[in-house]
Amino acid sequence: MLALLKIAAFLDMPHAREKDAQDIFSILERYELGGGRRFGPALYDAGVDYQRAGAFLLGQDLAALCNGTELELVARFVRAVQDDSTSEATVFARAAARPVFHEQGADRCAIIAAFAAGLSQGRL
Repeated sequence: MLALLKIAAFLDMPHAREKDAQDIFSILERYELGGGRRFGPALYDAGVDYQRAGAFLLGQDLAALCNGTELELVARFVRAVQDDSTSEATVFARAAARPVFHEQGADRCAIIAAFAAGLSQGRL
């Protein structure tokens, strides 16, 4: 899956991979945008709103598709971008702050939290 490859590349060299960070954020926001899954009962039950539904669904799908090593990589990404003291968080915040994302009212922390929730729920 493209998101997994982008995450791996970003974690390898965060400062040289800001474009990957932008792509990851875009994927998190737009995943399943045209599909009906964004209105499914699982999202309602989890308390996920429409703006963060793509991130949640991507987390669920990655949890179902990835092996243990890949899941640890994704979990490392989540931890890194949630910790404001890391270089990964700095680069990711800069990528998420692009005007195109601000116009859509994106909230980086809430989107990553939804992604992490979907990842956790998908592993159950």
